[in-house]
Amino acid sequence: MTELNPAADLQNRTDHTAQNDRLALQGLAAPKTTSFGTQGGVRITDGLDLKVTQNTGSDMNVKIAAGQALIPGSENTFQGSYFAANDANVVLAIAASNPTLGRIDLVVAKVQDAFYSGGTNAWSLAVVTGTAAGSPVAPAAPANSIILAQVSVAAAVTAIVNANITDKRQALTAAGGIIVATSATRTLLSNVATGQYVYETDTKLLYYWDSAAWARQTPIIDVGAITIIPDNTSRTASFNFTFPSAPTAVHLSVGLLTGNTVVYASVFTITTTGFSYRGVVFPSGNSVSTSGTSIGATYTAILK
Repeated sequence: MTELNPAADLQNRTDHTAQNDRLALQGLAAPKTTSFGTQGGVRITDGLDLKVTQNTGSDMNVKIAAGQALIPGSENTFQGSYFAANDANVVLAIAASNPTLGRIDLVVAKVQDAFYSGGTNAWSLAVVTGTAAGSPVAPAAPANSIILAQVSVAAAVTAIVNANITDKRQALTAAGGIIVATSATRTLLSNVATGQYVYETDTKLLYYWDSAAWARQTPIIDVGAITIIPDNTSRTASFNFTFPSAPTAVHLSVGLLTGNTVVYASVFTITTTGFSYRGVVFPSGNSVSTSGTSIGATYTAILK
């Protein structure tokens, strides 16, 4: 295979392909891995988009909420990603349980494209039934699909409840964008590109994927030098500073500017909201006047 022509949206061409559009969509999404062709996920706006929950009542059905998704094609390296939208709740049946063995089922959003295989051109929400076993494992997801949830079907059960459903949605974000999640849903996001950021709405913290695990971003504010000038009578000076956000650690250093001698210098209060600094100075040569004598203080606050 060589260049894929035409390039998308050339003005004087009428032979643009659906593949071009899919590749353009895929290129705008943040990759889930470093390999090409794996972009996809659920466009999560309120936490409920395409979320799988138990159905109303006591039965073997699950309910999938409305939402939108980008589903990567997996039958060809340059297949691109398909946009799919669901505008209402969809109820799917979970197969009857095994009388003695448990199993794991998948709830997926999948695309069937007859250009690559089969004879169907559509996307759908579907259940992939696993194999009952003493130690059951999840089945393989179908081609051109994303996994929305795993459903644990214990032996002889007659109803599926939320405790049996594990959310497996991957949050979709633009390339270079920040995924918005909660501290609970962030831990589900493991198939993301190195350097991908997540902002937690419940903790107000920022995390990034370091290729193996989520690491917390610790914002650092370095204010630099703070100069305070003591008065001529007491030769003392104080400075109060309020942190913009509660820090987990503060590194503070104090000292005199060139030509001055410290008699007394201290940080006399430091809390999670700020610090106060006080100093007493003698100028060089023990001159009576202290006018213009200054104390320098610097600090770096590592915020939560």
